[in-house]
Amino acid sequence: MADPDDAEAISRVHGARLGHVQPANTLVRAGLIGDGYLVEMEAEAVVDG
Repeated sequence: MADPDDAEAISRVHGARLGHVQPANTLVRAGLIGDGYLVEMEAEAVVDG
């Protein structure tokens, strides 16, 4: 995330959208991939079948 003050809001949205699967989650302050970005996400998934 670009601004640590956004951590609570980001966590609320994360829980609302992904809470049903209870994914691992780590928030860090980082230089993001471009100007104007507030959050950068990386995801990995295991799909059975």
